[in-house]
Amino acid sequence: VVSRFRVGSPRRRLILALVVIGAVLLGLIGRVAYLQTTEAESLRSAAADQWTRSVTIPAQRGTVFDRHGAELAMSVPAVTVSINPKLIDNGPATVQVLDDLLELPDEKVAELVAEIAAKDRGFVFVQRQADADIGDEIAAMKLPGVNVDRESRREMPGGDTGRSVIGRTNIDGIGISGLEIQYDDLLTGTGGEMRREVAPGGRSIPGSETVTAQPVAGDDLVLTLDRSVQYSTEQVLLEQVAAIGAKGATAIAMETDTGEIYSMASVRRDDETGAYEVTSGNFAAVDAYEPGSVAKVITIASSLSEGLVTPETSYVVPWRKQYYDDLLKDSHEHPDEVMSVAQIL
Repeated sequence: VVSRFRVGSPRRRLILALVVIGAVLLGLIGRVAYLQTTEAESLRSAAADQWTRSVTIPAQRGTVFDRHGAELAMSVPAVTVSINPKLIDNGPATVQVLDDLLELPDEKVAELVAEIAAKDRGFVFVQRQADADIGDEIAAMKLPGVNVDRESRREMPGGDTGRSVIGRTNIDGIGISGLEIQYDDLLTGTGGEMRREVAPGGRSIPGSETVTAQPVAGDDLVLTLDRSVQYSTEQVLLEQVAAIGAKGATAIAMETDTGEIYSMASVRRDDETGAYEVTSGNFAAVDAYEPGSVAKVITIASSLSEGLVTPETSYVVPWRKQYYDDLLKDSHEHPDEVMSVAQIL
């Protein structure tokens, strides 16, 4: 008897081929189903990462007001201009356009030309906190490899008024001194997020920006300072220290019934230039000062009040005297003097 399924039979080979093809098709269907279900989210995310970029939208920093609502420190719109040297073909021409609009230093112009020629890096800052209107002009040109991103710039509308107390922020808008650092968490908002599509090579596609999360502005800060009183205090100090050739001066104007501070100012002389300026440090709050003879007012007032002395009571005053372990000295050496309370004061 001869078998119908002997080796080499066309029928057997056909059935075997159909079984193999069926198994491959089932495997493909199973793989597709797996990718569209279990792996779907990770694949979509990976694909999005290839052709989109996520950009943080900085939040508006809170404004610092005086007691009457006048701005002492505020954030204004600005831009960051940067380049991708790898995407720029005509480097000198591109740098010339940026230089004309941003008025770059010669050193920066030379650096940018060299970076574009080398094409080693994909990101180089051109200018931080540039004027927003100039940034709009640059963005409208759609120069290859040139990016314009929104940010903010911290400004004090009153110039240096209140600088000692308010402090300042760094170029990234983070408080680094004064009230700007003390209340940084309150003033700093929550950044948003924007996604934009990119073409091969990393160039952004205009009009593809999509805001996925709106930024939340920081809270405002209202001080007890009065901007007019603060300005007047600073001007008086600047005039007086210059008139007497002092190293510096500090003054505080306070409502004694409530403890509210109307002005708190510190000025110092620059040792190099000799010019006097309002300081960035709040010396009124942190400086140590030995009162010296000022303490006499308290001692003598108490003695007069208790009837222990009169203005005519006299004492022998040496230039120094031992009190237990301390040898207290006058400001200068002098012979013993007989002085009345009034003269001592």
